Amino acid sequence: MKYLLAKDQITTSWKDGDFALKTQRQLSKDLQMTGFEVRPSLSNRVLPYEELHSLMKELIFKAIQKSDESLFQLMYQVDLPEDFFVGLLDDSEFADALSDILIRREAYKVFLRSRF
Repeated sequence: MKYLLAKDQITTSWKDGDFALKTQRQLSKDLQMTGFEVRPSLSNRVLPYEELHSLMKELIFKAIQKSDESLFQLMYQVDLPEDFFVGLLDDSEFADALSDILIRREAYKVFLRSRF
């Protein structure tokens, strides 16, 4: 079963500002539902993919430092399969990889909604 939007699809789809903004709003909603503090700009204006990725890394680092359950709650909220998350735990670039996967998962949700 497919869970993520492919990187090349992200690159192509992100050029559509509406798709990017819908993805950001989905991320913002799920982040807020799991206790993360989110900048208003995440829902108000299209961010370049690299800026969004950097913002996500920052939020992940904060969650790791706080050692709370918010990161696990976020994985559940975005419906990220446990094996995706567990597979990243030994990755030296954990926050970078998880940021990418979270954005791609949320983008996949937006993509599916636009198709069905």
